[in-house]
Amino acid sequence: MDPSALPKIEEICSYLKNRETSSLGFCFDENHKLYAYLRKSGLENYFSQEITLEEILPKLPQRLSNGDIYNLAITLTASVFQLIDTPWLNQTWTKSAIMFLKPKPGTISEVDITHPILMQQFNSKITKSSPSEASFSMRKELLALGILPLEIHSTQPIENMRKPEDLPPNLPAEATPDHDSDHRTAIRWPFEQVSQGNITRGFCSAITNCLQAYINPQADFANAEFCRTIEETVLRPLEEERKFLVDGPNA
Repeated sequence: MDPSALPKIEEICSYLKNRETSSLGFCFDENHKLYAYLRKSGLENYFSQEITLEEILPKLPQRLSNGDIYNLAITLTASVFQLIDTPWLNQTWTKSAIMFLKPKPGTISEVDITHPILMQQFNSKITKSSPSEASFSMRKELLALGILPLEIHSTQPIENMRKPEDLPPNLPAEATPDHDSDHRTAIRWPFEQVSQGNITRGFCSAITNCLQAYINPQADFANAEFCRTIEETVLRPLEEERKFLVDGPNA
């Protein structure tokens, strides 16, 4: 199906407000214009299925150029910044919640890695959290935001990076490691990579500053100064490094 034959979206909030059905999908054309379709409209003839970031991680070095790796990290990081203090991101998200459209053979040769989709269940009935619950939820999102560029840069899931010393003592074999275990793994990995010269400054800054914010009890995206600090230390280094490495120092 040709996306240009679908309704073009100029402003997504107005479009959703005037629709009675919730069974909508969105896609982009080659000029990055946004279009909408009903799920029964036949677009499934164009895209065979979704594939998660978790599934595609091991294939990233073969699939993506250096610039694509940066674009993916920047797009996902910027998207989370926009959503983290909204009801649209009311659950902890991971690589398994980030999807890409996987075209059928004979349509497009590659997965559309340039347009990641965050798949979350949205609860329209918002329950007001206590200040402590809201703070912990925010910190969990910051931890996830630190782990994301780590996994993209390393092209492996954090589960593969764990060492016994990262886990709580006497943790049963069937138990799931907690957030602090993930934090210990995530903070150790960049230090090891820096000592070996295997990580760039931009990715190291993005990862470590999110992980530091995770243990900051005053982390609050409703605070404008905190938002500016995170943007300057997480997003900006990735953008500047991408521009230097991909476009060249004189760009």
